Amino acid sequence: MRSGSVIGALSPFAWFKSNVGVYQSNGGAACAVHDPVGYWMDQSGNGHHLTQAGAAKKPLVDVLSADVFVAFDGVLNYIGADMTLAQPITVYAVVNHTTIDGLIFVGTSGDNLGIAGSSFKINAGTVLTDGAYFATWVILKAVFNGASSSVGIAGTMTTGNAGTNSLGGIYLGADKVGGLPTQMNLGELVVFNRVMSGADDTAVVADLNARWVSE
Repeated sequence: MRSGSVIGALSPFAWFKSNVGVYQSNGGAACAVHDPVGYWMDQSGNGHHLTQAGAAKKPLVDVLSADVFVAFDGVLNYIGADMTLAQPITVYAVVNHTTIDGLIFVGTSGDNLGIAGSSFKINAGTVLTDGAYFATWVILKAVFNGASSSVGIAGTMTTGNAGTNSLGGIYLGADKVGGLPTQMNLGELVVFNRVMSGADDTAVVADLNARWVSE
């Protein structure tokens, strides 16, 4: 699997890769296959690391056909951290998702910005769906940008209004207190603090596609 140097050159706000920077705890041992993930290092260089202290709540590192990923059980597992990020926000998630209603990515309870299954869950606007259920690796993209927001499998987007709230955190697998858990395999997640230009979006999707979908 290639390093993803294309994404790094585009200066993401936060970037989580399942094959690097994954530890059992802050300062603990690096995760091997089937180890619990208690500390997931942000690869952007911005220090937005994710944590989970509860032993039963930690997702696990797993592997399938040489793809290393972080697996969430859809019952207890989630990981995250509070942080502040104003819109516009672009999120790319490489995910193999098996529970349609659970939360893949979400902020805090106050902002209500997130991605649930193949739906775009927002606070003061529309709830969108692209109508897709995915049981293989896909690149899920969401743009939180007020009335110009969108969600979908990268390349096929549905538009709507996400309101104006800022993101209050990054939580993966459930909300901040473990609500609406999702069963999923997460390979990579990238957050940008901007709407991506056409060329930059094409570069990110091509890089993720080459390393996850087309391998």
